Amino acid sequence: MTLLCLWSLGACDLATRQAREVVDRVEQQTGASGARDRQARSGTLQSAAVLQQGSVAYFYQTVGLQKQGSGRQNATRIGALAEGQVVRTDGIDAAVWDPGGSSSSGYGDPVFSSLPGGRWAMTARSRGEDPPGSGQLLYFEGACPFVDDAEVITLTGSSRRGCEDVERTLRSKTSQIFQADGESWIFQLMDRRLRLTHIGSSGKSTRDLDGICALQSRPRRLSEVGFGEAFEVFASGQDEGLRVSDAAIAQRSDGTWVLFVKGVAEGTGCASGATCELCARSIYRSTSRDLMTWSSLEEVVKQASVPEAVTARDGKVWLSWQDFSAVCEADDELLALQAPIRAAYEQGGGLSPAVSVSFPDEPFEGNPKMHYATNGNPVRLRDAQALASLQACLASGEEPRVSAQPSVARPPASSGEPAAKSGKAGGKAGKSTSTKAGKETPAKRR
Repeated sequence: MTLLCLWSLGACDLATRQAREVVDRVEQQTGASGARDRQARSGTLQSAAVLQQGSVAYFYQTVGLQKQGSGRQNATRIGALAEGQVVRTDGIDAAVWDPGGSSSSGYGDPVFSSLPGGRWAMTARSRGEDPPGSGQLLYFEGACPFVDDAEVITLTGSSRRGCEDVERTLRSKTSQIFQADGESWIFQLMDRRLRLTHIGSSGKSTRDLDGICALQSRPRRLSEVGFGEAFEVFASGQDEGLRVSDAAIAQRSDGTWVLFVKGVAEGTGCASGATCELCARSIYRSTSRDLMTWSSLEEVVKQASVPEAVTARDGKVWLSWQDFSAVCEADDELLALQAPIRAAYEQGGGLSPAVSVSFPDEPFEGNPKMHYATNGNPVRLRDAQALASLQACLASGEEPRVSAQPSVARPPASSGEPAAKSGKAGGKAGKSTSTKAGKETPAKRR
């Protein structure tokens, strides 16, 4: 039962009607079967049953050979967070890709977000083999979180007047897309600066953007940031001496925004991924009331990476991360393949004692020969619509769609705007496809 239903019977009736509308819409868009078949299938899905109790979906990445019969494929799998940080799953994947160097498709650090109206989005980083080059923002949106390669677009830097020359629009994990003042926002590392991007706006589609405009000057207030524009998060010198990257965002019950970022001190001299570099990673925290002015960065977790955050139903802000402490203690780089996911909530000025996130339904749990899960991605289902939508998606039998001949091309410029520029690593823009009306639709990632 959702919190909405606990408030009043009238609110519960409204939530039920909204949920029914969402289920019907999802079934129409995904081709799901009728009510009787849906109920029968849902009865076998423990993840859907857990979601009715907890209302927190949990996405996580499986790696390589642990997917039976899939060779070297990676995937982002959908689960549900139960009591005690236990993730229950039915083996349903949201995205699948081949991490091999010969492939021209793939998703770097995919992050799934719940959007208003029960829709879903994925953001990820393009790889070096992709036509736009590595480090470009990939975006997918749909009624269900099942990624269709052909519907993924690439957003590079915009060449409009007032935009900085940006080579890479994404160099690390984004935050989840979140809502502020009725608009959608996301934190992303563009080149070497963490930026806050106005990624969604009422009545406008993210897919219609000609690129991301990195503003040359910092706005005075959030309302001045236009759709598709991004600005530097930290004031000059605030993150000096620290290379920040992966981002996560949550909001406390008093309205304060809590930003977590991965940080590595400048000048470590460690090669990326080496033991000393893994051990130099920490998670830092900063807070803000208006998303414009941020407090000084404070270290909250050492020897950690891939932060993600979620506000629980009781109002607690939970942080999760990949824990490399065993790697550092043993000075054994191979132990990074078994790095567990930990979680803790804000308590006083720090964090509660950390607990391990476990996946009892997965073969990698307790098997040291298999790569452990990475990129824990808990998503709070904000309302009855979001809950009903995901439950309908899980019961629909849909799967991610992987194209046989993948390619990546960014969308064309919006009408009246110059085309988005090619970054130094990106080459030429991909071709767009024409419609009978003479308009152009965004070229897609196939």
